Amino acid sequence: MKNIDISKLQEQVLSAKDESLRVKQDGRVVGFFYPVKTTPRQQTDELWERLDAVFDADRFRKVPQLTKEELLASLRKFRDSIRVSGEALSATVIKARREER
Repeated sequence: MKNIDISKLQEQVLSAKDESLRVKQDGRVVGFFYPVKTTPRQQTDELWERLDAVFDADRFRKVPQLTKEELLASLRKFRDSIRVSGEALSATVIKARREER
């Protein structure tokens, strides 16, 4: 990283290409300059095409959204499939409290 005085910042930024700069004023660091590395347009386009290909794959296929009626029917079917055995939780809690005494 190159140290430069703030008075020479504009000149150094224009000529610095890929070099980072530490900007000083009166001997104190007041900031930093990090050049942006650009990617050629063709390379950027290729990366976007690869990303599009990934999201176009069958495994990322969108599932159609259910209507409210379909969702409620699905939830009803799920709730009906649950089988509970044993005594109610409230009875279990009351029994445990009595045993503590």
